Amino acid sequence: MTQMNLDLSKASVASAFTTVPSGIYSAKVISATPKETAKKGFYLEIGFQILDGDHAGKVVADRLNIVNANPDTQSWALNNLKTILTAGGHKNPNFLKDTDELLGLEIKASIEASQGEYDGKTVTNNNFKGYFKLDKSAPSPVSTPVSAPVSAPVQETVSAPTPVSAPVSAPASEQKFPWS
Repeated sequence: MTQMNLDLSKASVASAFTTVPSGIYSAKVISATPKETAKKGFYLEIGFQILDGDHAGKVVADRLNIVNANPDTQSWALNNLKTILTAGGHKNPNFLKDTDELLGLEIKASIEASQGEYDGKTVTNNNFKGYFKLDKSAPSPVSTPVSAPVSAPVQETVSAPTPVSAPVSAPASEQKFPWS
């Protein structure tokens, strides 16, 4: 055994999430973790494992700002959450009692890869552009670029999300949440 004595107090834990090229992927929810934002809101970090194709097994993440001071941001996140629940076949997509109810849901996700700057370095990010019902009888168009036309069966499987209005009784900084 080699003694190391390394001080890792200034190092950070590497993310288990990765990025994938733009495309439409079959994916399964494997984690759903609520986290506090810097401005006292909350986001839900959802980990999706790619189920097939060249990127099978990779894990990508989407972050939904479910409690945010900006009502448009919050509404967008809640609409996407409801779309995930609907596409994944959740028994009641109008109500999520526990984040564990997301685990195991299988969907199709339209993901776009983009370049950005972080800490002076160019990084690749994945942006989730849509969620659709997974048709398990059809082959997955994993290599289909987001910019390419999507076949009609995929587009017809989930209608546009119904706007969800979340009751906000107090500013995000004053709200109590069941997971806190």
